[in-house]
Amino acid sequence: MEQASSIVKQEAGIVAEREMRGRKESLPIWYMLALLLTTLLALFLNFFHLGYGGYGNIYYAAADKSMLLNWHNFFYVSFDPGGFVSVDKPPLAFWLQVASARLFGFHPWSLMLPQALAGVLSVPLLAYLVRRTYGPVAGLLAAITLAVTPVAVVTNRNLTMDSLLTFVLLLAAGAVLRAIETRRLRWLVLSFALVGVGFNIKMLDAYLVLPAFMLLYWFSAPSTKKERLRHLGLAFVVLLVVSFCWIMAVDLTPAAQRPFVGSSSDNSELQLALFYNGGDRFVGDIKELSLFPSPELLAMQKALPKFAQADFWIGNPGLFRLVTTPMGDEIGWLLPLAILGLLGVVWDKPSIWPLSRQQQGLALWGIWFLGQFIFFTSASFMHQYYVVVMAPAVAALLAIGIVTTWQDVTSRRRRWFLPLALLLTVVVQMVLLASYFSDWERWLMPLVLVVAVLAGGLLYFRTMSSKRRAWLLGIGLGIVLITPTIWSAISVFSGRSDAFPYAGPDVEQSQLGNEAVQMQQEQVPDPELIQYLLAHQGHARYLAATIDSTVAAPIILGTDKPVMAMGGYAGGDQILSVTHLQQLVANGTVHYFVLPQTFQESGAYLSPGLIEYQKNYQTLIDTMGIGNSNPLVSWIRTSCTEVPEQTWHSSQQVTLLDVYDCA
Repeated sequence: MEQASSIVKQEAGIVAEREMRGRKESLPIWYMLALLLTTLLALFLNFFHLGYGGYGNIYYAAADKSMLLNWHNFFYVSFDPGGFVSVDKPPLAFWLQVASARLFGFHPWSLMLPQALAGVLSVPLLAYLVRRTYGPVAGLLAAITLAVTPVAVVTNRNLTMDSLLTFVLLLAAGAVLRAIETRRLRWLVLSFALVGVGFNIKMLDAYLVLPAFMLLYWFSAPSTKKERLRHLGLAFVVLLVVSFCWIMAVDLTPAAQRPFVGSSSDNSELQLALFYNGGDRFVGDIKELSLFPSPELLAMQKALPKFAQADFWIGNPGLFRLVTTPMGDEIGWLLPLAILGLLGVVWDKPSIWPLSRQQQGLALWGIWFLGQFIFFTSASFMHQYYVVVMAPAVAALLAIGIVTTWQDVTSRRRRWFLPLALLLTVVVQMVLLASYFSDWERWLMPLVLVVAVLAGGLLYFRTMSSKRRAWLLGIGLGIVLITPTIWSAISVFSGRSDAFPYAGPDVEQSQLGNEAVQMQQEQVPDPELIQYLLAHQGHARYLAATIDSTVAAPIILGTDKPVMAMGGYAGGDQILSVTHLQQLVANGTVHYFVLPQTFQESGAYLSPGLIEYQKNYQTLIDTMGIGNSNPLVSWIRTSCTEVPEQTWHSSQQVTLLDVYDCA
């Protein structure tokens, strides 16, 4: 009887909301102008100098180039024009990048365009979702926070697909809220279908929001338990169909008629989704470091044992991982304010059954955040930019917490809560800034600290007028937003493009040594090597073969020719046996091989600084299994003829490559 009464009350509320929506909703002019300016800010941060630093992730860029050549490569997301091996991600983001390249030409900015657009559109979309439950001020605060969040900015300006995933999940969140409000099954089905679309962007990463959607619908939908169970069951079936339709199409295709599934252990997209891009991300270890990393990774090679244990690049697992360097540099600047805001709202307004619209919004963003927080503080195999899917929840909780706890500043018991949240946020920012020692950080740290302490302290006094208190809160929020904004702007104005995007300043070159940096810049095969391979390809199907994708990708981008990455992305895929490779050579399919040098070969004539670098480099390739311990590499070095370096590389600059002719 009580359940029926509760449903009747919710039905009455839905009818009232529908009637209100029937009238034209009027938004304050100040809100519309402020949201427009915030969107323009996001547009600038995401598009200024877009693609200025090149492709960044040449692995994905080479796949886009290969997919442009024919429909077979397009459907199977082939890394190389010859259709030998596929990339290690699902197709949807690449399809959008290829479509953009088809429309605007093949350039770095055209490949980054879909991600940049998704990042810009996410800002007003988040504002809309938060405003519908907590009002225009909260919506605007959420939009501003997301627009300047460092990890969001750098990921939006990259070939990685996480920005597209974030946008699709925001659309799915809007659909599930509509399903609860309207009691229409089609909105719930649409929400889960959009999560399935997200699965085809980043696989199981999209499913991290499912607990939020399912729990929210179960505890908020105005229907009986039986009806809710039926609705969720149907939506889950749609989710699985949308998620796995492409995977099943690939796995049901005979292996000889499609590329090998890159980074999988058994040539299966299903195995790739469930393990390499699934469970291994939580319990695995880092083994996918590219052979010739970008400059910011060169310093990490000097601490390779730590890096191999995954405690250098993403920090140690634990509760404080997201508020300490390096992960904190991406998402941690405002995290305390968001967490304390969530706690403050729950404390101030405990759950009342049934949940109100505001409590539904809080539950959505709170569970979204908690699910991501648990994963990212525990996972052992990921990159910094993965946390971008947490950014909307952080921005929403920050905005909701500030708007809700603002009323407490006049309360005798709870007026300390908001000032404390501001001060703790500043403390975290000081800890993060302490890792950097440039001139502008020396003046930024005291400025942020002093202004935030003054604003937070003055907010505590009850005798101050409401207007002055509002100004103080605005100043406090503005000062804590300065550091993430600067961190985002550094990456924007530098025009930097990275294989693994990160926000903030570059690694100090003094840590690397000028010689090591110069060597890294020469890792892309020079035009003379490409000209030599083109002149000697003959009737071979493949221009050359390499052990991993990092050497193959620049050659593909420079020639549009098939280049075989025998070991897939990082060189560890078991695609070929030595016997199979011998058959390919005997058949004339491929006869030139481009391999990484060994330290013993090149170390003798290098300076001490470069010798140290080479030692770490050799440890790196041995750890990855692409050195002489690899059976394919060993057979090539012992059975084929090394092409003299002066034949294909006449420059005085050092190269770390060997070329072998097996014809």
